[in-house]
Amino acid sequence: MNLIQTNFINTEEQKEQREIFMAMDTDFDGKLTREELLEGFTKLGNPNPEEEVDRIMKVADFDDNGTIEFSEFCTASMDKRKMLSNQRLKAAFDMFDTDGSGQISFEEVKKLMGHGKMQDNNTFKEMVNEMDRDGNGEIDF
Repeated sequence: MNLIQTNFINTEEQKEQREIFMAMDTDFDGKLTREELLEGFTKLGNPNPEEEVDRIMKVADFDDNGTIEFSEFCTASMDKRKMLSNQRLKAAFDMFDTDGSGQISFEEVKKLMGHGKMQDNNTFKEMVNEMDRDGNGEIDF
């Protein structure tokens, strides 16, 4: 989801998200703390801001560092139906399908996700196997 959000949302959507994020980031450090979120939701008149902030922290703090960075905020707040349009999913798929075969191989996943770092091949094999619906060892769109 984060890949789609950071690479395929349009400029207007990103601008809107940044404005909301910046309005809540009262100390301008590029991260939203629980307190900043609570203050923001209170100002918006949310009837139960603590419950909403706790929910957001649980679903949006992907790296579990106690703050919400802009990419996490966007991923959590974007309309999932919009973000997962066929056009955006196909663009993300094509980014991984570097040889244009219409399938994503273990090697393509390793190349893009590993960024040249030494990684355990099992991690990448597990990723492919998890999404390989027909058992051919590759991911189809």
